[in-house]
Amino acid sequence: MSAFMNNVGALALMLPVTLKTAVEQKRSPSILLMPLAFASILGGMVTMIGTPPNIIIATFRQEQQLEMKTQALADASRQAAMRNEIATLKEKLGKSPKGDGAKMEREKLEEKIKVLGVALNKPPSQATVYFEHRKIKPEEFRPTAFGLFDFAPVGGLVALGGLVFVVFVGWRLIPKDSHKKPGLESLFAINEYITEVRVDDGSKLIGMTVGEVEKEAGERMTIFGFIRKDGKVVTPNVDNLVQEGNRYLLKADPVDLKGMLDEYNLRLTQEMRQRIDKLATEDTTF
Repeated sequence: MSAFMNNVGALALMLPVTLKTAVEQKRSPSILLMPLAFASILGGMVTMIGTPPNIIIATFRQEQQLEMKTQALADASRQAAMRNEIATLKEKLGKSPKGDGAKMEREKLEEKIKVLGVALNKPPSQATVYFEHRKIKPEEFRPTAFGLFDFAPVGGLVALGGLVFVVFVGWRLIPKDSHKKPGLESLFAINEYITEVRVDDGSKLIGMTVGEVEKEAGERMTIFGFIRKDGKVVTPNVDNLVQEGNRYLLKADPVDLKGMLDEYNLRLTQEMRQRIDKLATEDTTF
């Protein structure tokens, strides 16, 4: 598909299919998404429209050919003009008087012919050399971009080799953590959930520093904000003590959050509960 449309668009079309397949087969989407991404890139190499770099190169080629044609035509026109001028000067030189009185005039004509001859014998431009080497007349040359399948001989072989590698070897190199089978809720949920909590009376965290709390919770929770009484959020210092009634912004996995609320006697703030209640009363479509 990515060979006949933009590879990013092809990837976007295949994403829902891939996610649905992962859910139905109870497999991690990671093991499918990474090969899908590589396949879309490899498919885009086959044709000119498959990937933006191919389109850019095709357009650049046409522009360069047009510049070369313009340069070659300008060179040919300039050389023809110099030849005509040399012929005219030689004709004047042949008709000029032979006496001493016309000697200065004859020397001027000879000098002009010499200068024009040097200019005419200068090495030609690269554009002129290109057309002469290929025996092409610049006026008959038509600048063209790469065709739809001009990339196929090289891109097709690279794509075929890449697909063979992905099918037989590449998928084995996907990180092992990507092979885990998540539930449906984990597939479509964000990895970390940001919420506001309040430290209740009797919490085991009271008297501990913020650094000690994060060490106690491990990777399950990160405290990245302290909500002051005026509602302003500041970054907490790791040495700040946790006190009853303190409000914090936490970042945690949704699965771990509920357990930590009970374990550490934390409660969602009133503002957070109001937001949740508002969402619960509204129509939500997934």
